[in-house]
Amino acid sequence: MRIIRVLTYILLLIVSLPAAGKGIDVSRYQKKIDWQKVKAAKVEFVYIKATEGATYTDPYFKQNIAGARNVGIPVGVYHFFRMTS
Repeated sequence: MRIIRVLTYILLLIVSLPAAGKGIDVSRYQKKIDWQKVKAAKVEFVYIKATEGATYTDPYFKQNIAGARNVGIPVGVYHFFRMTS
């Protein structure tokens, strides 16, 4: 029940946010990212996958955080989960 309450709160927070411009979501699937090109494409923010399930950490997480910050792109992070893990 606590998980449902937390998820509801997060969803309400996301829905209540104003439109924030052009953003992207990245994870290990994009591999090595050229953050200068991302900035040149006028991306205004990025969400970066940090973890998944109970034990997985995205191997590109620290590299992506540093790359986005180095070019001045604001960063948000997220944890990916499934109800079965």
